[in-house]
This record gives sequence, C-alpha cells and structure tokens, in this order.
Amino acid sequence: MKKETTGRGNSAQIRRRSDVTIRSGLSATNSDIDNYFPKERKFRASMIGEIRLDRSIHRLYSPVLDGKSQIIGKPPAPIEPKVNPHVTEFLEAAKMPFKKKPNYQYCFLRSIQELNQIDFPLHKLNDLHKIIPNTPYAHEDSYRFLRACKFGNTAEVLKFISKDQSLVYSFDELHMTGLHWAALRNYVSVAKILLINHSIVDAIDVNHRTPLLLACKKNNIECVKVLLSNKANPRIASNSKKLPLKVTKNTKIQEMIKKFLLIHNNLDALPRKNREEYWETYAMLYLLNMK
Repeated sequence: MKKETTGRGNSAQIRRRSDVTIRSGLSATNSDIDNYFPKERKFRASMIGEIRLDRSIHRLYSPVLDGKSQIIGKPPAPIEPKVNPHVTEFLEAAKMPFKKKPNYQYCFLRSIQELNQIDFPLHKLNDLHKIIPNTPYAHEDSYRFLRACKFGNTAEVLKFISKDQSLVYSFDELHMTGLHWAALRNYVSVAKILLINHSIVDAIDVNHRTPLLLACKKNNIECVKVLLSNKANPRIASNSKKLPLKVTKNTKIQEMIKKFLLIHNNLDALPRKNREEYWETYAMLYLLNMK
C-alpha cells in the first residue's frame, strides 16, 4: 500500500513538472510582451479581447524581456484649454480680500438724519455735493479753517463761518472735521459754534471715530456734555469695535453715556411725534441737573 501511494505521488509530480517544462519552454514574442500586463495579470489581444490569467499561471508564465531595460512611462502633457476671459477676470477678482457688505438700510437712515441735522432741503439734493465735500480740503479756506479749529481760535472760526458756512463740513486727510478736533482738544466754545452752524455731530473719520468717542477717550467731560445735548449717538463704534463707554475711565462720563444709551434706545421705540418731548423731558433735564 505504501509503494502504490508513493508511485502515485511520483507520477503526479512528474505531470506537474512536465506542464511547467512545456509552459516555460514557450517563447514570448514582442507582440505578446506588449499585450501582457503583469501587474493586472491580464492579456489583451485583438481577436480574443481581454483575458484575466489565473494566479498560478501568472507565477509560472511571466514573460521575460530578454535583458531589455524596463521602459518607465511618462505622464501625459498637461491639458491647457482655452479659458473664457470673463472666467479669468472673475478668478482674479476672487483673489482679492473680501470687503464688508455695507448695511444699506443703516447708511440710508444715517443719511436722512444728517440731512435733517444740517437743515438741507430735499428738493436741492442735486446741489448737495457743492456743500458737503468728497475730498480733503475741498473748500478754498478749508486748511486755514481746520487749523483754527485745531488750535481753538474762536474768533478765526467765526470769521470763516460768516464767510462760508459750508466750511463746517470740510475735513482733513484723516477725514477729521473741525468738530473732531474741538472734541479731541476740549475746545468747548469752538464745538458749540460748529454745532449751532449745523456741523454733523456724528461725523466719522477714517477709523470710524465720532467726535463723541474722541471726547470720551480724552475724558473731556464738558465736550461730552455739549455733544450729548446735540443728540450725539453713543452707540456708534469705531473700526476697532470700541464704543465711547469703553474708551473712557472717567466715572461721570461713563454714567452719562450709560444714561444716554438708554435714552437713545427708548427714542427708537417711540413714535416720531413723541420723540422731541421725551428728549426735552429726560435728556436735557438730566444734563441740566447734572453736577
């Protein structure tokens, strides 16, 4: 029994070896090599199509390149399609940093408030650019007028305003008006003259700072009172998100600003016909009684 099993085993091994010998003896032509893909274990031919070879056949019947060096494939050249010029323009614009989306409703309401404040007739809106400038030192006497405001020269300020009242809207390269400078340096008499002549109480400079914020920052309590009595808005923040309440260390100024924050919030909630009465009753009376 042992001899028979041994004989059978030997005959099976002989058959396997003969198969290997036959397969390894087959010659691989160049066309076979070109059509064979070892990594995929696939053979492609024009007549029979694609054949997936068994793993065992793949191990025994891998074609030899006859000493030829393996050719490393090159990546295809990049495709450069023609781009629409409008698309290119859009992509260039997309690289630019995003700008803040303006709050048009807020800007519109602010504009109406300022027009009411300067007492400008709406039917003459086309002539507004002649009064309110768009560039620094636009008026003829802008430089000398702003210099007089900077140094608190009341007589000079009155002289220039009597000649041209629209000078109160002029500003310098920092977009600071005469009222900004008066508030910053605590020239109370200059601030009063400018406000009587319809200077914009909530004018903003390049850093979005109002005269009230500058007066609070310098703890100029008298100028703060004058500005608040002329309805300066304590809710307008600078570009750095600073409010008048946060820039002052004076406790009296902080108390006033807190009071007027509440007053302005109440004014917004009231009907327009009741606002003036509320202002006179609560705002002006509060300032008069304040020591």
